[in-house]
Amino acid sequence: MNLMLFLKNKKIKIKIYKIMEISLKFILLGYSMVGKTQILNHYIEKKYIKITYPTIGIDFKKTTIKLNEKTLKLIIWDTAGPERYFQITQNYLKYTDVFILIYEIIDRYSFEYLIHYINAIYEVKNKEDIILGIVGNKNDLYEERKVKLKKIS
Repeated sequence: MNLMLFLKNKKIKIKIYKIMEISLKFILLGYSMVGKTQILNHYIEKKYIKITYPTIGIDFKKTTIKLNEKTLKLIIWDTAGPERYFQITQNYLKYTDVFILIYEIIDRYSFEYLIHYINAIYEVKNKEDIILGIVGNKNDLYEERKVKLKKIS
């Protein structure tokens, strides 16, 4: 039995065995302090946590969702931004199903740095197998925006 997921016009075929639970591994990538942990906490815990501490190495959270009467287990890895931890992050890339790249809309460098992650993903995954999303964070600071939407497309 197969389950088909559609994410932004890309079809993902997932084999379903006797166990009716499917796991998808996500990874949040981005420069230091762009808000990866806040996004993850907001998604999982449905609340804003006022003070968070920098991630050291890698952290993760799990949740489950129902899709087409099947249970999907989401494992979401939250990575540290500093370059000194990137070796740890690289070890997780080949096991990831979905890549979420995050930048700060008020920090042009954090956007330009995404190419570093894209290149690292291409080193370990076939282009056809990559499911990637890009998130501009800190939209509450829209007036200070440095990354224009025209530049992104």
